[in-house]
Amino acid sequence: MTLRNLSIFVKVCETESMTAAARELYISQPAVSHAVSELEGEYNIRLFERFSNRLHLTSDGRRLLSFARHILAHSEEIDREMRGEGSPRLLRLGGTLTAGPYFLVPLIAEFQRLHHDPELLLYSHNTVDLEHALLAAELDVGVAEGRITAPELHTVPLIQDELVFACGQNTPWAELARRGTITAADLTGQPFLMREKGSGTQALFTQLAAQLELNPKVKAVLNSIDGIKEGARAGLGIAFLSRMAVSEGDGLTVLPLEGGKLERTFHLVWHRDKYMDDGLRLFFDFVRGYSGASSG
Repeated sequence: MTLRNLSIFVKVCETESMTAAARELYISQPAVSHAVSELEGEYNIRLFERFSNRLHLTSDGRRLLSFARHILAHSEEIDREMRGEGSPRLLRLGGTLTAGPYFLVPLIAEFQRLHHDPELLLYSHNTVDLEHALLAAELDVGVAEGRITAPELHTVPLIQDELVFACGQNTPWAELARRGTITAADLTGQPFLMREKGSGTQALFTQLAAQLELNPKVKAVLNSIDGIKEGARAGLGIAFLSRMAVSEGDGLTVLPLEGGKLERTFHLVWHRDKYMDDGLRLFFDFVRGYSGASSG
């Protein structure tokens, strides 16, 4: 196994074509085929199947791809550090559409006020896309509230996040809030503004709707919290979102559900094979301290 062969293999996976991989790497197609064949021969496995003139990863190929991406990422980190090009180091953070703006943005601002290294760069994903990005070594660490399913990823709980139903202040549903609490019967059959598939919030709403037999009418599916809030303000439907996203003066009314708070947990997530350098350890320690202060 060589870094060159792994780099070629990853490029083939990304392009789903040996011809395209050769073109992007500026090498011949036989050289690409030879690199893949060497990997297959070394481990006595088959990495690709060909269907309809396209390459598809086998289960062994998917396993190797995960390892290959992390090995290549580690190699780049070593190269930067040993050549003195790693200061300040860039730490790639992933946050879900809730955790990103409402938890990570203020956290990053405070971290950068206290520390100049590593430099933090934030990307926004829903839970499923964040999980994929961590597996592909496109992110160093993430914060998510949805269920993480990949066994290769490690999670640590950070803070509790309250979820609420909310509507526009000038809509008929706002009258329900004046009673103090609402019941499941009040919400049954009502129009709702939904997050997209892959969202942790959407998955939790689907589970809750089935449990309470809400039979919701879907009026919109949006991958933007601001879009959902705007739809709720306009009276298009009821929103289901983090209380962090509802602030005084934004034209929304919280509809407290009878029976107590609905809560979920934000988790710090990273690949179990991720190399823990000093910068990443510093960030982890800061996040844990910040989360304790925020939840307290």
